Amino acid sequence: MPKPYKYTGILAKPAPLDLRGLDTQSAAAEFREWWGVRIAALFADCGVDGSDPNVWAGVALQLMLRHVPGFSGERGKRLGPPRKTTFDDDISLFMEMNKRIMGGTSVRNAAAIVSRQRRKGEKPGAIDIRYRRILKKIGVGISLLERDERD
Repeated sequence: MPKPYKYTGILAKPAPLDLRGLDTQSAAAEFREWWGVRIAALFADCGVDGSDPNVWAGVALQLMLRHVPGFSGERGKRLGPPRKTTFDDDISLFMEMNKRIMGGTSVRNAAAIVSRQRRKGEKPGAIDIRYRRILKKIGVGISLLERDERD
């Protein structure tokens, strides 16, 4: 979950409005002033122009991006322990797997062979998944590798 947005100025803390003891006209004027200052500050904070006819759509969009996780482009924290592999480890795994796959071995069989040879306690399924993630990162599909092998 992203960090909560930090508001500044008059938007940063609650501002109670006490209208007790005022007549209706004075209370209405006091409220309009209180409201107008805060709305202007909100527009400025959201980066929208108060004269724009779609100003409220802009405010709503900014508030959704800031406060609604479903509209946020950020991913939450991944669950589980952090990966213990390094970039060099990924490269060596990729090279070992590619050597076997180009030799005609399936990805699953290559993962089983590499798992036995590396002796790091990695399961073949985990190696298979890591290899496919590496391929996805570099933008190469397994079908492309297999097609090159047949040609």
